[in-house]
Amino acid sequence: WAIQNEMQVVNMSLGTSSDILSLREAVQRVNQAGIVQVAAAGNSGGAVIYPAAYPEVIAVSATDPNDAIYSWSSYGSAVDFSAPGSNYTTTNSGGYAAFSGTSASAPEVSGALMLLFSVNSSFTPDEAENFLKNTARDLGAAGWDEYYGFGRIDVGAAVAAASGGAPPPPPPAGVAITSYQVSQKTATTATITWTTNIPSTGVVKYGTSSANLNLSSADNNISTSHSLTLTGLSKFTKYYYQITAQSSDGT
Repeated sequence: WAIQNEMQVVNMSLGTSSDILSLREAVQRVNQAGIVQVAAAGNSGGAVIYPAAYPEVIAVSATDPNDAIYSWSSYGSAVDFSAPGSNYTTTNSGGYAAFSGTSASAPEVSGALMLLFSVNSSFTPDEAENFLKNTARDLGAAGWDEYYGFGRIDVGAAVAAASGGAPPPPPPAGVAITSYQVSQKTATTATITWTTNIPSTGVVKYGTSSANLNLSSADNNISTSHSLTLTGLSKFTKYYYQITAQSSDGT
């Protein structure tokens, strides 16, 4: 359908953990037709799902309101860009509703690409993508990384660059969580470690439901490396957690 109707961009806010032959072949046919494909990286907090994991597809991870990778966003070598995906307001059944997930992040990249094609419809897919790469806000480790890809897209800067104007100056570097993991676990404790791009303090909120993180622990040491041990946990219980970092200037 996308080929027959001469689409320029296909957004896929969907996915599967399985590499399905028919899906892979469809992605390859669309790519050969010169159509840009964008897909959600996934919401497992683990490996990027398909079709985002295919090399022909632009994979998009999700950031939170603080420009940090969201804890459930999938990540890995396939990630190309990140975009806001936490409590994102979007249309819903004739109205508006808050939505979280990489399924919200992917269409932001798709929309940005369509704006670039509206500036110059003769752009090749690679040229349009390069405007996003060259103007994205670099988060996490310098350059490309498996959490943010080439960075969080900056639509205004990309369109300005494509239009021949100077892109707006980048905002000051804010604090971003560059890596995190549960490094040690016992029956009643868990140690959470994380790193940030600039010195910061941090808070870990946690609980037995992602909707009710009613417990917290703080690391008030200003550093780029952090570690907190959560104690008093219940055996055989699944816990959810969220890390918030704050730099010395309050960002």
